[in-house]
Amino acid sequence: SGKVLAKQKLGTVQRSAPLYADGKIYVMEANGRWWILKPNPKSPKGVDVVHKLKLTGESQASPIVSHGRIYISTTDAMY
Repeated sequence: SGKVLAKQKLGTVQRSAPLYADGKIYVMEANGRWWILKPNPKSPKGVDVVHKLKLTGESQASPIVSHGRIYISTTDAMY
């Protein structure tokens, strides 16, 4: 329908597409910050931050999922 279900401000520049898998939303910033969000209709923002961390290098690519694993590439490594 195009209805906004959640709104959460995260970091600065994001060049990759968010990934929805296993009931969570995985978001990568260009500077290597990584966010895992869980939709929560009872939360004021509609999502909860489950985890966040900083990976080495920069990221221009979207995360992908295959066989139950999430793959993230940065300029320094493949996670």
